[in-house]
Formats: sequence, C-alpha cells, structure tokens
Amino acid sequence: MNRFVTWLSEAEVGDVIMYLQADTASRNPAIQKLFFDAAKEGKVFLYQKRVRYGVFNYYAKRITAEAGAKLKPEEYEYE
Repeated sequence: MNRFVTWLSEAEVGDVIMYLQADTASRNPAIQKLFFDAAKEGKVFLYQKRVRYGVFNYYAKRITAEAGAKLKPEEYEYE
C-alpha cells in the first residue's frame, strides 16, 4: 500500500502504474479506494486492459489538474 501512496505523491504527468489485476481486486479494497479517491480528486485517469478472457489489469495515469477537473468520475459508493 505504501508504494501506491508514494507513487501518487511523486508521479509526474504521464506516469502510469498498474495497481490491480482483476483476480486480486476484491482482496485489495483499500488500494481500489485509494485510486478511486485520487480519480475523484482529479489526480489520475483510471483505465483497464484485458489480459485474457475474464482477467483485467487496472491502471492509473497521472494527469494535469486541468484534465482532472474535466475527467472526474461520478460518485462511487464503496462496499
């Protein structure tokens, strides 16, 4: 978890990190929440790529504050 917090504080615009894989997402709700919160704050853009059928990698890309203001996701409720 600390490496993700560090990445968020040190990442420069354009930096990308894979923060979850589909089969581990449910076991890491704190990491998921960390990146969703960063997206809601306009710090990162979240996206996914399919690795194979049923398996996805989840990425966060550091973006500018201007882009973040335009791309903030809608409210998300955590379980």
